Amino acid sequence: MPRPLPSCGVDPDPPCPPGFPGNPRVQVDGAFKVPGLRNAELTGPYFHNGGQATLTQVVEFYNRHGDFGDRNLANINGGLANVAIEEDDEGPLVQFLLALTDDRVRNEKGPFDHPQIFVPNGHPGDQVSISCFTITNGVKQACDARITIPAVGRNGRPAEGLPPVGTFLGLSPSQP
Repeated sequence: MPRPLPSCGVDPDPPCPPGFPGNPRVQVDGAFKVPGLRNAELTGPYFHNGGQATLTQVVEFYNRHGDFGDRNLANINGGLANVAIEEDDEGPLVQFLLALTDDRVRNEKGPFDHPQIFVPNGHPGDQVSISCFTITNGVKQACDARITIPAVGRNGRPAEGLPPVGTFLGLSPSQP
């Protein structure tokens, strides 16, 4: 259960800190562009820092007013400060978010099919040394390791014998 927000702004309570609901200010500290909710099931980990692995963790994050809401009241967005999700509402809210996933995206069916893709994945080697270099104009540069994502035609992953696109680390979206 999230901690209740302190009473403020009404006698005999002390004044609200800057930015607290009822005392608006320009709220840009820590602001990030917010992605859409469509296909959110497939886009974990969540937030700019990957701080939440599942949709349930995201809902709980908002319900507790962020990770440091009790210590950072002056910078909490008024919309976040007023979030109050009842325990019985968390599960249905996660189910709603899951319902926004398009099966065509999950199965990479047309129009979401794609050609073969090569994704950079660091450099060959280990934490001690890099095992592949090229030299161009006397400059040594590490080679890129790449992951190959196979082509998927308009009939999608099932037609190619591939499983549907999964969640981050295969975690259940409703896992706490």
